[in-house]
Amino acid sequence: MLSIIFLLLNNSYVQNFVLSNYLNKNLVVKNTNIVVNQFEYSVFGQKMLVDLDVIKNQENTQDTILVLSDIIIDLNLFDLFFFKKNNINQIYLNSPKIKVNNSDYNYQYDIQSVFSQLSSLNQEILLSEIQVENLIIMHNTNLIDSIDINIDQMIIKEDGLGIMNLKLNHDNSILHATCQIDSQEINIKVHDSQLNHMDPLFELYDLKIPLRNDTINFQSSISIRQDSVNCNLEIMSGNSALHMDLVKTMDLISADYKSNLDLKDLSMISSEYYDLDNVNIEGEIDFYAIDSILYKGILESNYGLIEFYINTSKDQYSQFSFDVTDFDLGLLFNDKKVGKTNSKLIFDIQHNKLLNVQTYITSLVINKYQYRNISILKNDSFNNSTVYDISINDPNLNLFAQCNVNNLSNPRSVIHSSNLSGFINRLNLNNLHYNINDSIRFISTEFLIEDFSLVTPDNQFPFLQQNNPKIKLKNFRYNKNDTIKSIDFFYINFENNMSQFFVDSDIGFCEGDMYNQNIFKFIKNSQLTPFKFTLDLNYASIFSDLLFNYIELDDELTCTLDYNKQDSPIINIATPYLKIFNTSFTDINLTTTKDSISDIQCSINNILLSDKVSIKDFTFSTLLQYNKLSNFMMSYSSSNLGKSILKGDLLYGHNNIDVSLSKESIIQLADQSWIVNPNSKLSLNSHSITFKDFSLQTGSQTLSLNGWINENPYIDFSFKNFNINYFNPFLNTRSLFFDGVLDGDILLNTSSFPIFSGNFEVNQFTLNNVVLGQLKLSHNSNETNDSIYSEGYIYHKKNIMSLLAKHPLDGTNNIYANIKMNDFPAEIINFFIKPISDFTGYAHGVVELKGPINDYDILGKIDIKSVDFKIPYLGTYYSGNNKDLIVNFDNEKIIIDNFKLYDNLYNTSGNFSGNITHSALKNMSYDLFVQSDSLYALNTNEYDNENYYGDVFLRGDMFIKGEPNKIELNIDGSSKEGSIIMIPLSGAKEVKENKFIQFINNESTQSNILSSETKKPAFNMDFNLSIDSQSEIQLIFDEELGDVIKGYGEGDLLLQINKQGDFEVFGDFQIEKGNYLFTLQDVITKSFEIETGGVISFNGNLDNAQINLNLLYNVQASLNPLNPDYDRDKKSPIICRMKMTGPLLSPDIDFDIDILNSDQIVDTSLESITNTDQKLLEQFLYLLIANSFLIENDPTIDYLGNTLATTGTELLSNQLSNWLSQTTDAFDLGFKWIPGSTDSLSYQQVELAVSKKFLDDRVVINGNVGTPPEQSEANIVGDLDIEYDFFKDGRFKLRVFNRTQDYDPLSESLGYEQGFGIFFKKQFNSFQELFIQDKNK
Repeated sequence: MLSIIFLLLNNSYVQNFVLSNYLNKNLVVKNTNIVVNQFEYSVFGQKMLVDLDVIKNQENTQDTILVLSDIIIDLNLFDLFFFKKNNINQIYLNSPKIKVNNSDYNYQYDIQSVFSQLSSLNQEILLSEIQVENLIIMHNTNLIDSIDINIDQMIIKEDGLGIMNLKLNHDNSILHATCQIDSQEINIKVHDSQLNHMDPLFELYDLKIPLRNDTINFQSSISIRQDSVNCNLEIMSGNSALHMDLVKTMDLISADYKSNLDLKDLSMISSEYYDLDNVNIEGEIDFYAIDSILYKGILESNYGLIEFYINTSKDQYSQFSFDVTDFDLGLLFNDKKVGKTNSKLIFDIQHNKLLNVQTYITSLVINKYQYRNISILKNDSFNNSTVYDISINDPNLNLFAQCNVNNLSNPRSVIHSSNLSGFINRLNLNNLHYNINDSIRFISTEFLIEDFSLVTPDNQFPFLQQNNPKIKLKNFRYNKNDTIKSIDFFYINFENNMSQFFVDSDIGFCEGDMYNQNIFKFIKNSQLTPFKFTLDLNYASIFSDLLFNYIELDDELTCTLDYNKQDSPIINIATPYLKIFNTSFTDINLTTTKDSISDIQCSINNILLSDKVSIKDFTFSTLLQYNKLSNFMMSYSSSNLGKSILKGDLLYGHNNIDVSLSKESIIQLADQSWIVNPNSKLSLNSHSITFKDFSLQTGSQTLSLNGWINENPYIDFSFKNFNINYFNPFLNTRSLFFDGVLDGDILLNTSSFPIFSGNFEVNQFTLNNVVLGQLKLSHNSNETNDSIYSEGYIYHKKNIMSLLAKHPLDGTNNIYANIKMNDFPAEIINFFIKPISDFTGYAHGVVELKGPINDYDILGKIDIKSVDFKIPYLGTYYSGNNKDLIVNFDNEKIIIDNFKLYDNLYNTSGNFSGNITHSALKNMSYDLFVQSDSLYALNTNEYDNENYYGDVFLRGDMFIKGEPNKIELNIDGSSKEGSIIMIPLSGAKEVKENKFIQFINNESTQSNILSSETKKPAFNMDFNLSIDSQSEIQLIFDEELGDVIKGYGEGDLLLQINKQGDFEVFGDFQIEKGNYLFTLQDVITKSFEIETGGVISFNGNLDNAQINLNLLYNVQASLNPLNPDYDRDKKSPIICRMKMTGPLLSPDIDFDIDILNSDQIVDTSLESITNTDQKLLEQFLYLLIANSFLIENDPTIDYLGNTLATTGTELLSNQLSNWLSQTTDAFDLGFKWIPGSTDSLSYQQVELAVSKKFLDDRVVINGNVGTPPEQSEANIVGDLDIEYDFFKDGRFKLRVFNRTQDYDPLSESLGYEQGFGIFFKKQFNSFQELFIQDKNK
């Protein structure tokens, strides 16, 4: 029996039958069966050969999914069947084939099958080694082979399966893993594994991984249950890494991921984004069973941070949300004008259509400005169009607009044929860092842009090469210097692919044609291409108002430009006025006619180069022929430069103009005729300007120029015996005046070493009329051509100044200079320190300049000896009294520390200190301080200050603060003995000094445009003055008549001057003693004494001042008119009193007469003649005039003869003179009679004056004869004055005279004096020019 069993077991048919039944019963899953094609096993051996197929049953078909054609198993079959355990030494599979089809895959069923098979297993199997060679996988139409698998040990137990070490190799991919399977869970761990992303394995699932590195390193931990899968995965490639935790349940697949990416590892990223570093993506992906997917996470990089939320569903509906934080768009798009943004974007899409758009931009940096509060919201959709609302609520841009977008896209544009309309409430382009005119405060307008495309494939401007947009502006308004200006409409239409445009506006008309070339390409083109441009404007100034800081246009402007490469260009320009920087042009006319010959005519009525130099009657004319030599002539005249003529030839060719000057060309400069070298040539084209043998010469003076100006310029400029004062009219400042004779040269050659060199020598170098000496300078660039080094000195008996400087050429603009001074004249400081003038002294020390050329710092120390200076606002001169002024330079500060100064008149002293802040010696700001116990602090007269003047000795503090054009003077102190303050009350009046030299401007300006005005610097003063009883104050009602209040007393006054020049006084002044010089209509002049206790109260404007004064005047008069008992010849003391109250300039006056030694009769009589205000005034004035009472009907007194004779005879003299002048045209006659003290004519003064002109008014004789005053004998005396003009213009005169000397009452004799004088008049523009003499004449 046993033998039969062995024989059956060794039979292949039986073996196949037994194995097939066993496998199909115990290992087969649903809808599959195993077919054993071959099975060979010897009962007495351990080698088993197996060939089997796994077939999957489908409807009406069967599909082989696994082919194991060559299996070798090393095992003991008896142990397997009888002892339920076996050790399998080895399983070897050669070229097994697996067919995978995803369409029928049921993950849940397969997992359940695995778990059920394991649970039914009732034996333990140990597989020591499993080796698979050349595994072949067929996936749909793909086939992958050459997969090798090695398993070192596999244990199969009743409760599970364990794989200790699995290794899979395919091409360059390696997988190391372990696996544990029990009845509830499968655990797989992958470690130290790598994949080649080009491996065909990835093609099984159409996976394309965009990596630059071939190798992917990874490790993973997977846990699989019947209802869930958990996976932990780490992937690394190059410098990039991904960590993912995945969970799959019945209804959800959720993955948490965190990655760090190096974009250089990703093949789909262009190299222009390689600067995107530290890209970290962290988030979650959820796949729901209802076919919806949720993406959310954070992307963080050096560009910024993006938080995203994406939700998609099976009905093709998706929601997107992006929160952007500090994201650098400029870095992303490589555009330096764009910066970071903080924004939120929300939009919904269904069936590839936008359903909702919400964009909120909290901030966006463009052109270094941070825009705020921007929103773009989808409004409505209709007829394939969508309307978006755009709102910007930024402090410098307030805008609302609607964009109507046509959703029909064409092949070249994403969004086609759109319109944008809205209004700008406020736009400040300067604050947005778009440099337009600095004076523009804001712009507002309504706008409409029609027919444009928002997106173009070449990332060009919107609507480029897409349609022909129309731009319309309405109600355009702008604020310039707080003045509102406006235009009603401005329309631009583009045609012919934007190669033509037409402008229609109430400012005028304009059109242009670029001849089939797009306008933006025309602008970008480096070569000048054909175009035609015409405009006729009546409000052209709007363009200079808006766009330019240094260009000013007139409203009227017409212009035609027509250029092509074959013919000469047409240029017609006409405008009444144009200003470029500080140069003004009036009445500009440039015309050309187009033919084979272009007749070009240009005329400019006046060119104002500066407030000191103007050119008149500028003309230019030529007959220009293409590629043919043409003559030209240019001329102009100037009161400063003279009349100049340039003649020569022009050769106009393709993109080139050659100019040759003839020997007839003369340039007039400062009364000198400069001859132009006839060999001078000038060549111009679109890339360069070339000078050849260009030179000017007058006498021994020469300047010459050779070279060219282009991208690599070469310039050779030289001077010989050149007087540098020729430069002065062209300087922008009146405060600097140079003189001296220059010799030197400049060489600029950017293509060789040195790139820059130059040597200069100026003899008798003079700055602001201070002769400094001989100036020598040399300049050279270093070997690397990145800096220019300058070295020089000024020599006057010794080196009084030396200089070593460095100026970079690498674009940093950081300069360095070392300046040493040794007895250097300090007068030049006057240019920089406005509160102080007439500064003199000699400087010693060293200073260094470091930093940007426009904002350098100054370090160092200067000692100034023999200091003298003046404070103009005070009229006082001070000196150091042989002590040095020490000036420290500390970066942006100039510091003066405790300098003791002395006034030059009384030697009073004070301490001077303070600092001056600056920016490269510009934008000066002063903070100066003077403190003293007694300092002569005010020394002015009526010519210096019409508001107040006098002499003040001050104890206190003085502060000088502010800027050159805004000085603040604050004084807080008390007056000392000897101080006199005079305040005129009669208002501003013209005061003229008698001067031998007067400056007269003979050139009348033709318009306000050409007139120049020198503005006085704004000046504020607060003068707190405490006045003691030893100081005098004077209030001057009429200086010419002597109507003045003078008083000594005490008070605290505040004298103020604001920036408008208004003078105000505050405070009370109490008078202890003083007088008031009372004048009345030139008849009465009497000095009244002011009684103690009078008060003058100031409350701002002098018109508002109040007074309360008691005044008295003592007279001696006879009391006989009041009481006949008194002797007529005996005088008695009488006091005339006035009480003045109320406004200072129109006070209420009460009169009173006080008789000191009177009796009852006198008092009664006085009361009767003064019982009314009118009578009292009559008696009061009569006492002042006649020293007597006025009694009516008293024939014994000659009131008119004794008291009013002087006034009456003066009126009579004036009338007689008028009558005599009218009796004849041959002479001018005058008469004057001044009566004496008696009736005798000999004691009176009589004078007859005569004047006559001869020889065409070039000889003038003036004379008078008469009697001298107060002589005992009526001697006749006379004066004679003869004047002769050598020239009719009166510039040179001779005058002789004979004059009577003053009468000597002691000797009762008269003397005479004779003399002659010479008068010379010369016209010049400044005082310095009077003494300038040309050194080369």
